[in-house]
Amino acid sequence: MSRYKWIRVHYETWALLEQIAREQQCTMEEAILKLAELRAKQQAVTEQQMKELRRRLWYVFKLILSYAQWRYCIQNGQDPGWLSRYLWERIHEIKKRFNTDVSALEKAIQLIEEAAREKRLSNKVIGEANDLIHDWCFRFLAQVLSP
Repeated sequence: MSRYKWIRVHYETWALLEQIAREQQCTMEEAILKLAELRAKQQAVTEQQMKELRRRLWYVFKLILSYAQWRYCIQNGQDPGWLSRYLWERIHEIKKRFNTDVSALEKAIQLIEEAAREKRLSNKVIGEANDLIHDWCFRFLAQVLSP
C-alpha cells in the first residue's frame, strides 16, 4: 500500500501551490501544511475575538441602558435616586473587569450632573456627554479587533 493519497486540484491551484512552495523554499506538501496551519490559527483568533467582543458588548449594553435611564430622569428634573448608584456601579464594574480607563465615562456623567446642579442642562451639554460615551464605547469595542 502506498504512503500517499492522491488529491485532485485545478491546474491553477497546482500552479499557485507550486509558486508558494518555491517562495517558501519547501516542498508542496509542506506548503499545504503551512497554509492549513495558518488557516487554523486565523480561525482560532477570530473565534477568541468574537467571544471577547460579545462579552464586551454585553457590558456596553448594560452601561448604555443605565446611562439612558439615568439621563432621562436628570433631563426631566426628576431625582435619579438609585439609578445614579446603578450607573456608577456599571462604570466601576467595567473598570474592574477589563482593567480599562473609564475617565471619559466619568467625565460625561460629571458634566451632566454639574450642569443639572447649576440649572444649565442643555441639549449641547447632553450632546457632549453622549459623544464622550459614544467614543468610549467604540474604542472599548475596537480594542478587541486591534492587534
